[in-house]
Amino acid sequence: QAWLGGYPFALGSAWLARSAMAAVKGTFIVSSTAGQFDVLPASAHAILGDYVEEGSNHGKRVYRRKPNAGQKGLPEVVLFFWDLRDGKDLAGWWFGDKVGGGQVWARNPSMSSTPPEKGWKCPVDGPPQEHVVCAPKEAKAKADDFVSAAESGGRPNKRPQSGGGA
Repeated sequence: QAWLGGYPFALGSAWLARSAMAAVKGTFIVSSTAGQFDVLPASAHAILGDYVEEGSNHGKRVYRRKPNAGQKGLPEVVLFFWDLRDGKDLAGWWFGDKVGGGQVWARNPSMSSTPPEKGWKCPVDGPPQEHVVCAPKEAKAKADDFVSAAESGGRPNKRPQSGGGA
């Protein structure tokens, strides 16, 4: 049996497939890795939350933040892509109140097919915020499993037990 990173290759393949499906299903989590003494700008706080797919723009998916009780009074936020038609300075992924304009809180110049994980400028004319992370929901859950296992000194509880055979 082939092993990949301490796990059976088949399990690794299944994990990769599930992660890819999460991106296809269109659910992302925008979160912060900031510690107790790190300060995030208001524009970074404004975009935190769960996002679900809602149509497309310029050939890529658009995502809208799902409302939850803790975000009452916060504005609607959409994550969308803008292509090169208006120049390189406006191309990339954006968080705003609507597709293509209005108020914007964050930008990433990446031309990737899905929203990039890191490199978000919040505010849009500021430096990239190292603590803002945009990840497919399934991948974020999987990463949290591995972090929990590492913190407890063990392995993720998802690993199958060996059957004693070769």
